[in-house]
Amino acid sequence: MTKTQAITFFRSQKALGEAIGKAKSTVSNYSEILPRGVQFEIQVKTQGQLMADPEFYQQPNFQNQHLGS
Repeated sequence: MTKTQAITFFRSQKALGEAIGKAKSTVSNYSEILPRGVQFEIQVKTQGQLMADPEFYQQPNFQNQHLGS
């Protein structure tokens, strides 16, 4: 899932952050492709309404596209 999808589901960056126990500023600093662990946490919190997408992590040069977790 993307950050935009997650924010749309939760209706704001602040609400997304609260759902996953992160500050709004942390959510703001995520790249559009959310870290894998965050995606899976959101998948659990939404009871599968949003699903982690492992295909994002099979793209070439993924490590260069995303810094942090």
